[in-house]
Amino acid sequence: MAKMYPEDIESFKKATEGEKRVFRFIREAARPHKDFICWYGPPIGSSGKEPDFILFGKKRGLLVIEVKDWTSKQIISYNPHQFTISVSGKPEKRTNPDKQAKGYVNSLKERLTETAEFLSDQPKYRGKLKIPIGRIAVFPNISRSEYAESKFKWFIESERSLFKDDLDPAGEILCDRSGRKLQERISGIFPFPFEGLTQKEIDKLSFIIWPEAKIDLPPRPDPGKNRFQMEVLALDESQARLALHLGPGHQIIKGPPGSGKTLVLVHRCCHLFKYNPQAKKIILICYNIALVGYLKRLIQEKGLGTGINGIEVCHFYELCSRVLG
Repeated sequence: MAKMYPEDIESFKKATEGEKRVFRFIREAARPHKDFICWYGPPIGSSGKEPDFILFGKKRGLLVIEVKDWTSKQIISYNPHQFTISVSGKPEKRTNPDKQAKGYVNSLKERLTETAEFLSDQPKYRGKLKIPIGRIAVFPNISRSEYAESKFKWFIESERSLFKDDLDPAGEILCDRSGRKLQERISGIFPFPFEGLTQKEIDKLSFIIWPEAKIDLPPRPDPGKNRFQMEVLALDESQARLALHLGPGHQIIKGPPGSGKTLVLVHRCCHLFKYNPQAKKIILICYNIALVGYLKRLIQEKGLGTGINGIEVCHFYELCSRVLG
């Protein structure tokens, strides 16, 4: 399977049925699997904009994917900028999916151009982003024939669209185990050829697009901690994968001092709090009383609350006191 972040979205309340279907489609269709990374709902920079998916192909570039669960009968009217659709019998105005995806592309470009490693050093393109970014709209409930017979096709190009037929398990894309059919479908979407990134650059790209793989540590006054701060500023690939893949039940994480054990646990707590609706209450317990305040600051740096309405943090003897009264 292609590498997916998070690993599954079936239990996510915010995920629509169409998004779940597209998630499963990408997971299987993006081949060779080792060449693709996909993120669901990644926030782009400080704007907080969240495209439905961003797919990275190591030989293609970045693809912004916008999913619409609309049926053809729901679409009432349309123009180059806006669609009016029927929701529970009431008309609602929505941005043209292609324009919406283009807005995400522009925000992503702005975010990535802030990183020097992603800028071209070629004389002709010096200072410009060296990663091509394309966009595509996916309609899981509209067939290609319905699209062909509609008039809204003039506002959404077929080359930048996938339809119900394309997602079909019996369709040519999913039946092609080599991944060539999907590659052919998306190859013309990207604005220029991609020369690829080094593994270090791919890791940095992952940290930017999926900020849960990074923990911004609050400053600590002790200058002796500077080296520690630099070493654990970002979770590496193995740590992020471990935090996301921890299952239910008891787990033991071993490692020498400074290897990131505490960061893995904080990352795991934040992931459960944001994306697992079944996690009604989360408590993070440590032995060191002095560590409690620091863990709270780490969680708050991630934009999450602490305490009864957030992630509770306490030391072991405080927990004993609660239990024993």
